[in-house]
Formats: sequence, structure tokens, C-alpha cells
Amino acid sequence: MKFIFYVSLLLLSLSLSAQDTIRLENKIQYSSEEYPVRGKAFVAQLKYAREDIIFSNTKRSVEYCYYYDSERYCHGNTFEIINENMLLVNDVEWEYFQTDKNEFRIKREQENVTELGQAKSILPFEPDGIFYTISNTTGDTLWQEDYSQYEPGNPFSKPRFCYFNTEVEGKLYEYYQVTTPPSKIDFTSLPTVEIDLEYCYSQPMIDVGSFICTVTSEGKIVNIEQAIGGLEKSCPYTIKEIISQIAGWGIVNPATCKGRKVNARWFVSIDHDRRGTIHPVYSDTVKNRKRIITLKKKGKLKPCD
Repeated sequence: MKFIFYVSLLLLSLSLSAQDTIRLENKIQYSSEEYPVRGKAFVAQLKYAREDIIFSNTKRSVEYCYYYDSERYCHGNTFEIINENMLLVNDVEWEYFQTDKNEFRIKREQENVTELGQAKSILPFEPDGIFYTISNTTGDTLWQEDYSQYEPGNPFSKPRFCYFNTEVEGKLYEYYQVTTPPSKIDFTSLPTVEIDLEYCYSQPMIDVGSFICTVTSEGKIVNIEQAIGGLEKSCPYTIKEIISQIAGWGIVNPATCKGRKVNARWFVSIDHDRRGTIHPVYSDTVKNRKRIITLKKKGKLKPCD
């Protein structure tokens, strides 16, 4: 009987030590007496403290937490090294390769695009500098994100998102100047992009009517960015989803003018399942397209603004 008791005690101690929580910063404690309502005033001054949960030598969670009375509120990520070149961040796989400078090259392949960058650390994962996302078909850069000012402890902090501008040789024709429009490789029309308008956006206050891109005379699609819409770069998830879909068309048939293949500035219409009545400022109309083209020619639309 004593033997069974000691074995049970041993198993219990092993289970308790299976993970360790290391509090790297002083605990942040709030009380309902001081803040009976957790409204805007509460959120405005809210602070978090880092806590690392160590599961093993190859797995840990980094969480940023505060305590409200006896309740614990956290946000963070879980990192696990799957093998010598594969890291799992939550449910997302990243390939990594250590360089001579004790830094890490990072790569994440998706259906239509691949994200490339570097990290200061793998466990935990600490992205560093600028990450570039390229088209899997053409290898052209589609967008970049700068992590230099990113604060993982701040739930509202995100890397700075920028569209990427690729220099295109030769004259750029407007969409209304071409004889035949660009088309997919099977000669069907370039489609409307359909999305789920989620994440940070509240339709109809924020909506999107179209994106703009350059279809080169070689049939590459570059310089994809929002044209008519209000999707904010501070919450770029839907922007990236749309660009990825357009990049997934691969090489297309370029526009022509009088039988000659030309570079063309092209508008891609956007639709989503939550759309009711679109606000006129977000509608993909000739008037709004003309306004965007004028702003582009004057250099008023900056890639990181």
C-alpha cells in the first residue's frame, strides 16, 4: 500500500514539474475595487508582464499577462522546434537555417506566396528587421513587413506593412487605353476576388471596392495594392489575402495595344459575403478609378502610408 502511495506521489510530482512558468517581469495586478468597469479608461492604461511557460527544451509559450482580482488574462504564442530546421509557431510552420552570425534565416511557404526574413532567436521566435513576401510563381516581391518597432507585449502592436514597388521598364498604359485587356492563361477574363471581410474591419464603415496592379508586357502581375477602399495597413490580414489570391493567378496574358504587348495598370474588383450597400467612396466606379490614377501619377499614394 505504501509502495502504491509513493508511486502515485512520484507521478504527481513529475506531472507538476512537466512545465515551469518563469515570470520574467513583475506581476501586473488590477482590482475590481480600483477598476470596477474594464472600459476604455482601463484599456488605455493596461500593462502586461511577460511569463514564459517551459514545456521542454524544444517547446515553450511566451505569454503577456495581467491579473484582475484572481483572474489571469494573457495573450501570446507557443513555439515548438519540430526538427533541426522546422519551427511551429502556434499552428504555423516556419523553416529556419542558422547563419554564421548566430542569426536565423526564416521561410514560410503558403499556397501562392512565400514569406522570407530573419530572426534573432528561434525559441522563442523573435523576428528581426524586414520580412519580404514573394510570389511563388514569379519570385517578385509583393509586400514587406518591418519588425524593428514591433512590441510583442503590446496586443495592438504589429509590424509595419508596406506595399512593394517593382520598377517596370517601358510605358505604362492605363486600363482604358489598351485594345485587349489582360486575361488568364486560358484567355478567360481576370476574375473578381472574393473574400471574407473579417479581422479588424466593420462593414459598411470599412469596405473595399478594388485593388490595382501592373500587368507587365511579359504577363507578370506586380505592384498589387488597394485602390478603392478603406482597409488599413495597421491590420493588413485581408490586404494580404487579396494580394495572395491575385498572385495565385501566376503568369497571365498581357494587355495589348494595336497588336503589341504592353504594360497596363489594371483594376481588380473585390467582393465579399458581408456586403450590403457599398458606400459610394468605396464603390469601384469610373469616377473613383480616375481619382486613384491621378493620385498615383502625382505620387500621392505611398507604399507605407
